[in-house]
Amino acid sequence: MKEKKSDKWLLYGIGFLTGRAVVLGMNPFIIPVFLAAYSIRQSSLVLVGVMFGGALSAFIPGSFWIQNGDYLFRDITISPGSFVMKYLLILMFSAFLVRIVPKRQKSKFYAGIAMIVCLLSFAFGYTVYGPGFSVLMALFETIITICCIPGTGRGLKLLVRGISSREKYNEEMLSVILLTAICLWGIPITLFHTVTLLETVGLYIIIYTIHRFGAGYGVGIAGISGVILAIHTKQPEYVGAVFIIAIALLAGSILFEKRKIGSLFGFAVGVSVAGLTYFDYFFTADGLKSAVSSLLLFAATPAFLLNIRIQGSGNMHSTQTAAEMNRITAEKIRDLSGAFKRIEYTLAGCGPAETRVSLGQIGELIGRFSENLESVEPIAGSHEALLRSRLSEQGVVMGHLTAVRNERNHKQYYVSARGRGRKIMLTKDAAAIMSEIFHENIRAASNTPAIISETEKVLTFEESAGFKCFYQVRRVKKYGSNVSGDNFSVKENEDGKLFMMISDGMGSGSLASCESCLMIDTMEEMMEAGFDPLYGISFSNECMTSKNNGRTFTTFDMGVIDLYQGTIEIYKQGAAASFIVHQKEAEKEVKIIRGTTLPIGILEKTECDIDRDELHDGDIVVMASDGIFSNVEQDFGEEDMAQLLKKVDSNNCKEIMNQIMQELLYRNQGRFMDDATIIVVYVTETRNTDERQDIK
Repeated sequence: MKEKKSDKWLLYGIGFLTGRAVVLGMNPFIIPVFLAAYSIRQSSLVLVGVMFGGALSAFIPGSFWIQNGDYLFRDITISPGSFVMKYLLILMFSAFLVRIVPKRQKSKFYAGIAMIVCLLSFAFGYTVYGPGFSVLMALFETIITICCIPGTGRGLKLLVRGISSREKYNEEMLSVILLTAICLWGIPITLFHTVTLLETVGLYIIIYTIHRFGAGYGVGIAGISGVILAIHTKQPEYVGAVFIIAIALLAGSILFEKRKIGSLFGFAVGVSVAGLTYFDYFFTADGLKSAVSSLLLFAATPAFLLNIRIQGSGNMHSTQTAAEMNRITAEKIRDLSGAFKRIEYTLAGCGPAETRVSLGQIGELIGRFSENLESVEPIAGSHEALLRSRLSEQGVVMGHLTAVRNERNHKQYYVSARGRGRKIMLTKDAAAIMSEIFHENIRAASNTPAIISETEKVLTFEESAGFKCFYQVRRVKKYGSNVSGDNFSVKENEDGKLFMMISDGMGSGSLASCESCLMIDTMEEMMEAGFDPLYGISFSNECMTSKNNGRTFTTFDMGVIDLYQGTIEIYKQGAAASFIVHQKEAEKEVKIIRGTTLPIGILEKTECDIDRDELHDGDIVVMASDGIFSNVEQDFGEEDMAQLLKKVDSNNCKEIMNQIMQELLYRNQGRFMDDATIIVVYVTETRNTDERQDIK
């Protein structure tokens, strides 16, 4: 933790813009900022004067925007004098409460502030809003004021005093984003009806933050800036446009190794792409003026203002960790870009309107990814020292240790290490030592070198999954057919989820196979990119419906096993029943999961059947196409399949599959009357901490 000299000019700037941040004739931010300044011993009459000066400037018509609130659904007319009087009284009572209420009694302090704000807001709003609406607005102002007090306090502590803490990094980030939102709200839309001030500043802040602080702060600032610009300019497309710009900025920053030219190039590309594909406002005179002005401002920003000053523990911001984070960012963006391109190629015949992925879904992906980069976990000093000592005993020198939580809330560890002299060590042995020290199952990540050599590298370790799966797949063609109309996929993603998919095209042969293959390929890319399964199914259905106009269709059956939680989710679109065999002490229990919905490609909108269940050690999951129920000798239904699975006696996937196929072939006299595909998965809990959780 490190403290720098306080920056009063920055505080006064924040105070002035806070005063201008008027909402419906009220300013719920003045009190939180004043109390935050008091908490860091920076409150003064000058700050109060600056805030009220900013508030009065918001009432000046003409060159600045008019404060009356007509852009927020209701015309408000309020005199500057009553506005100043209201907040002077609130400030006086708040300052009095600060002095008389002990610091430890926070609940009493917040209750007192809430009472003061609510009563005075109602009293001064009575003549403006009327009795009914003034009650609602008083409650609104009270809630916003109380909620903003903690955030503004931590934000000013970081920005004005430079006091930061590694353990409070996420709270500090949210606090800075809150203060940024308040200041942006207070910036005039235009100056002298010529300079597009708000848009220029908003876009400049996005470039600056992403360039200097990366994805965490950058995406958060971009999101809040987009919302405020959308509200003030009455153009909701701004929200999606800033996310497109943010993606391009991140890519440019990574490709040019965080040099200024990379961010300039990325911003230009992002604005161009957003203007061409989504938000043509950027090609109007005002849009170009805002984009070019922000670009020139960033180009003129001195280099020393773009460098991150390392404060606090080097454990979080070490050079090696930063390099590893950049590598992860670049790899993730490349994967995401590749997934979108492959989706476009896969659906090339579906028409341009159906192949557009929702910007909201892209925004969610970026948000989850940024959390992965910025959720740094504190590590006990004793654990780090013990790990350093244990590795040293094995001839390994550890440089640094960093822990983060990814978007799935799983821990990942980044360790900088090298062998001493010619000493080498297996990475899995290092994982075993870490598991012992941290008292949790830890394994080496799949992309980490298998050996720690004399060359220093950053090694990635991760929390082991609690379950692993073994699987077997068998596919049988319809008797007399050259090509099976079924297609399947079994794949584990990086987030520890096992995806099992079966798609049965209409009929048999090449045409059916093409339709089911298209469905499987599309869903594979959607899941790998990180989209929600329901969105992927809906997206695929719309594309196939548009392509085939309901003439052909395909079923879709997907099981998703969370290897960390030990749960399964099954999604069905016109698919045959699936089976889960629970190993009970007395006898096996077979759960049959049936679907009631229509296949993919018939209706424009889908209603997917979803079933969720918990898995335990020794459970068996069986998914199959409806070809297994096509029998030449006698009817073979779902209950018959359940009875067959009860008789299966093995913990080996291959043997389980052989027992099932022997029975089915016997009933079918050696031939199937429809294409059949079966996936058998055996689930077991992991017990060996150094064992790789590979799927076999």
